[in-house]
Order: sequence, then C-alpha cells, then structure tokens
Amino acid sequence: MSLEKASSGSILEQFVLLSSGARGAAAVSLIKQALEAPNLYVFGELLGCSSIKQLGENSEHRPYVDLLRLFAYGTCSDYIVVV
Repeated sequence: MSLEKASSGSILEQFVLLSSGARGAAAVSLIKQALEAPNLYVFGELLGCSSIKQLGENSEHRPYVDLLRLFAYGTCSDYIVVV
C-alpha cells in the first residue's frame, strides 16, 4: 500500500511497527520519514515507542525527538519560535 493512498491511522501503524526494530540513525530516519509522510497528521503513538524514547536520551538524536514532539503536541506558535 502506498503512503499517498493509505489512511492516517494505517500509515502511523506502519511507522510504529517499523520503529520496533529501529535504533540510532535508523530511528532518526524513521522520524524524518514520518514527518514527511503525506496524509499523516498524528504522531503521539510514535513518541510512545520504546526505540523513540531511547533516542531522546541521546543528545545527538534528541533534536529529532523534540521535533516529533512539536508536531505531536505543539502549537503553531511553538513552531514559529523553533523556526
């Protein structure tokens, strides 16, 4: 199923499943792909994945988790401050 035609829920489910085996740079790549995915507008479940939580403990990768958190729970004003 292509990401362009899938529902937001099924796209998110794919990323959550992929995250279980992703560590380090692979998890960062997964975050980037999720943020760029068309029709994906919810990210909270991805933040709950253990591999993404572990990524946030690494100072090198923490900015990507922070960006994901911004898209999951932030506001437009929060985004403007970061950009």
